[in-house]
Amino acid sequence: MPYYPPEASTSSPTFNGTVTFPDASTWTASGPTIKSPVAITQTAIAAAFGTTGVSIIAGAYTQTDSTTAAGTVATAYGSLIGANTFATAVNAVTITNGYNVYVKAPVQGANVTGTNLWALGADSLNVNGIGNFTGSITSSGNIFAGTGSSLGFVNQSKIASITDAVIRFQNSGGTQTFTMSFPAVSMLQLGALDAAAPSAQTLQAQSVVAGNGNTAGATFTIAGSKSNGSGGGDVVFQTTLSSASSGVQNTLAAAMTLKGGAQSVVLNSAAIATNATDGFLYITTCAGTPTGTPTTFTGRVPIIFDTTNSQFWIYTGGAWKQAKTPAGAALVTWQ
Repeated sequence: MPYYPPEASTSSPTFNGTVTFPDASTWTASGPTIKSPVAITQTAIAAAFGTTGVSIIAGAYTQTDSTTAAGTVATAYGSLIGANTFATAVNAVTITNGYNVYVKAPVQGANVTGTNLWALGADSLNVNGIGNFTGSITSSGNIFAGTGSSLGFVNQSKIASITDAVIRFQNSGGTQTFTMSFPAVSMLQLGALDAAAPSAQTLQAQSVVAGNGNTAGATFTIAGSKSNGSGGGDVVFQTTLSSASSGVQNTLAAAMTLKGGAQSVVLNSAAIATNATDGFLYITTCAGTPTGTPTTFTGRVPIIFDTTNSQFWIYTGGAWKQAKTPAGAALVTWQ
């Protein structure tokens, strides 16, 4: 038979059956023991919307400790829900997703439009284990990964910026920030979106810290798209032109193209005028005849220009050779 406590009670009973509270009753518990599953069933509640709560209300309290010695307490819980154990008596059962506590999202009722309906809200959140989000995470503030922790994204999950298509990474002290933006489809831009005074950007590979002797740095590879069969896949380096009028953003043009498949190096995007002052290939020079032995790369030769004698030199066959025209010959040979 159900037990009906008085409308106001401060007793500490042990409940083993069904407990029914009259509508609008108040029960202040100072330490009850409940040994059966708790089911809270409510009918419609006529109350104004607000932040005081209408279903389950746990008031704020002050916990005063008079026994702990002075010092630091590693962890303190105000309220605790213990870990449930899922077990079977005989058969082996696999639970794909088991929840200790599950909170469903609120539902729009008659005459109500919910812009954002959240299953759970909190002023702060600290997850000590694995946090698995199968839906979207929307943050109007910052998301931090603690020391030694990481943020992982699997199964084609994504990081999305809803307002300005900008993603920012910042160290814990807030002194170093790396910003990426997405000005167009399939385009990643270092730095924020275009601005009147853009910041210089550097793309750098991890380096060897000081104090490690003669240690080589890591190889930094920029890889183009892989093709099938006879198809290519170019790597194009673009720089801005300077032909637009003042106040108009200039366009980008290919400064160097590494041709996929053919392995050719193509400079500039078009021919230059005979009176051009820019757009040339600049090679290394030396003041006098070169004498060093260059490092060998199979199938390639080094070239240099002697500014003292106005001569080109190519290292081939184990020696530096220059272009000469034998007497009576029409061809220039490297000797």
